[in-house]
Amino acid sequence: MIIKDLNRLNKKVKELCEKFINECKNKDITVIITETFRDKSRQEQAVIENKSNAHFGYSFHNYGLAFDFAVLNKNKGITWNVNKDKNWFICGEIGKKLGLSWGGDWKMKDYCHFEFYFNINRDVLLNKLLKGFDANKLS
Repeated sequence: MIIKDLNRLNKKVKELCEKFINECKNKDITVIITETFRDKSRQEQAVIENKSNAHFGYSFHNYGLAFDFAVLNKNKGITWNVNKDKNWFICGEIGKKLGLSWGGDWKMKDYCHFEFYFNINRDVLLNKLLKGFDANKLS
């Protein structure tokens, strides 16, 4: 089941997500949140559907530290082809200014994805999380 509930995000990530939505709105861009938290079955389903390369435990969605979004066009539909809608790139810049890591900057592009690392090296943070560190203790 796809979870879109912002309350499933880490408190700081929820705050950044809300700021992201508002900053986009200030630029006359409407975004929707398409996914927040992923449990084990959803994460493995995302891998099977080629929507993620990360198995359970290796996605920041599994810890409430990531969210996915979509840009709505004027007809309230989603234009998934980022090359046809510059607003995807504007949203990427908005998120980065808030301190989020944008999947659009990655080698394997994931334009609809943001993560937050709390000023910790991504690999160091993931290693802590894999060892059982509670992401909700990050602030």
